[in-house]
Amino acid sequence: MNGFQEKLKYVIVLNVNLLTSTKNLNKEREEKTVKKISGVYRILNIVSGKQYIGSSKDIKRREYDHFWSLKGNRHNNEHLQNAYNKHGEKNFIFKVLLICSEEQLMEQEQRLINETKERVGWNNLYNINPLTSKIIITEETRQKMSVAAKERVKNGTSNAGKKGKNNHSYGKKLSRKHKEIISKANKGKTVSKETRKKMSEAKIGKPSPMKGKKFSKEHRENISRANKGKPGLEGEDNPMYGKKGKDHPAYGRHHDKKTKQKISVSLKKKYNAPGAKEKLSEASKRGWITRRINQKTKEKKKE
Repeated sequence: MNGFQEKLKYVIVLNVNLLTSTKNLNKEREEKTVKKISGVYRILNIVSGKQYIGSSKDIKRREYDHFWSLKGNRHNNEHLQNAYNKHGEKNFIFKVLLICSEEQLMEQEQRLINETKERVGWNNLYNINPLTSKIIITEETRQKMSVAAKERVKNGTSNAGKKGKNNHSYGKKLSRKHKEIISKANKGKTVSKETRKKMSEAKIGKPSPMKGKKFSKEHRENISRANKGKPGLEGEDNPMYGKKGKDHPAYGRHHDKKTKQKISVSLKKKYNAPGAKEKLSEASKRGWITRRINQKTKEKKKE
């Protein structure tokens, strides 16, 4: 009888273990098959009232990622990390604000950031940037921004055109990391023809920022050294290649009499200066050699 009881006990324990492992397996499968929820969320500091607003294609995963980084003291948002270190996990609440499609994420996140900023003020948000990445700004918003910028210029509160100590960036230097971020953000960006035209029209009639300024001898030598040995932009590589008539940026422009006289005097001084002819001859030879090198390089590439 004792032997039978022992066998029965063993079978019961085995069945219990099997049932537990089956439940755990089913739970894992359920967790894996849980549908991802996309939407906008908030991380609220109940001590200070400050909050962070973000969006994600998978909110549950993002919640885990945020608190995993905060616990490990490696969150990329320094303000949020410092607050977490000071007040502790128990004082931070993660809440889903709304559920929306992936296509609407950026738009809805920006809307909630704007509404929260107006209600509690920008200083009560942990967000580093007031604009979400890849946000599409509507024409109406652009006009509002333009009007606001013009008002700042009129009131004298804008930084536009302010130089030296009057500029908010005076004396400040960007860190290497910051420079790399700006570089990556601007790589691959192209300015449309329409924008280039507007930039050109905005500068017409305005004096050059270099007017009246002269490079020091040392500066000129540095520029010369930096450009020596560099291949010239010949043929199709030259941005002005094939541009004629209306396509040429100088089309329809004419120098006045005074400007022509200045150019004439400047060129005469340049070419009649001692040793000028020898320098021009050397430059011409270098140019010819560079053109030949570029031509041979192109021929090899075609082969």
